Amino acid sequence: MERERKADATLKKARGLRDLFNEDIGHRPVAEITPQELLGVLKRAERRGHHETAQRLREFAGRIFRYSIDRVGGGADPTRTVSPIPVAV
Repeated sequence: MERERKADATLKKARGLRDLFNEDIGHRPVAEITPQELLGVLKRAERRGHHETAQRLREFAGRIFRYSIDRVGGGADPTRTVSPIPVAV
């Protein structure tokens, strides 16, 4: 993203999402991450009351998975099987 000359605020947000993702499953190879593991990360954000962050994290993870599939091949995008968690208002 830095090479794409994104704004500082955009880079800061992306790093924050990356850090949330890395806390739980960022150390794993992308091809080995299951939908259940991804859902666990999203639910953790939801339990903290960060509903919009969970949605953005799902979208961010999807970009990572699709990039990996395009560049390396193989694997699947677990975000396609993990639907957003409805929020009761």
